[in-house]
Amino acid sequence: PDSLVSEERIGELLDGLIELKDLFEHTSKQLEGRISNDPITIAKYNQISNILLHLESDFVDLSMLSGK
Repeated sequence: PDSLVSEERIGELLDGLIELKDLFEHTSKQLEGRISNDPITIAKYNQISNILLHLESDFVDLSMLSGK
């Protein structure tokens, strides 16, 4: 059976989320109005789209764990 995670490990997850948030904000600012018109393959588009969908689902699951 799974054992419970310590508060320290939860803190590490929260620190990782803050770092991810900062990276996302930085990247979003860099991309605004600067995305190239160069063609992108359907495969690459689908790969990025699927990653974003999985991230969204995982964040919803994570927020549900908070109970808020």
